[in-house]
Amino acid sequence: MADALSAPLLALSIGDIRKLGLRRQPYGPMEQIRRDGRIPLIDVGTLRLIREGKIALAPGLERFTPTEAVFEGGLTQPFDAVVFATGYRPALEAFLPLARDFCDARGFPKLPLALPEGLHLCGFDLSTRGMLKEISIEAKHLAAQIASAPAPRQLAS
Repeated sequence: MADALSAPLLALSIGDIRKLGLRRQPYGPMEQIRRDGRIPLIDVGTLRLIREGKIALAPGLERFTPTEAVFEGGLTQPFDAVVFATGYRPALEAFLPLARDFCDARGFPKLPLALPEGLHLCGFDLSTRGMLKEISIEAKHLAAQIASAPAPRQLAS
């Protein structure tokens, strides 16, 4: 019932995200919580930035070369840095095999944290003070660290 009532409001407030190249669940947010055990996305300006062309989207990531990201359909893009937003489950080992070396059985980084050079993690420190707030603080700190660091060496492919 809640999904049926919220559908028109969502359509008015965010529009058709498929036109932006984003995928949409075939069911509503309450069903997503019940079925997937996940809280739906809270847009904090991302859709506006996509519409303004400040964030570019690419199809699904297939793999990395030492200097490029390779996407579905063969599109390649060079990169200086890569940010993975993995969502509510870490699942780092799904795209980063060496994660087994620094993650526990649940997929969370072991403490104390010893990461390979050039790899930074954000949002794994669970907080009761509000995860979005804490992730925002942590992300700004990491961005400043990355911006002031010398150019990273390439990870072996």
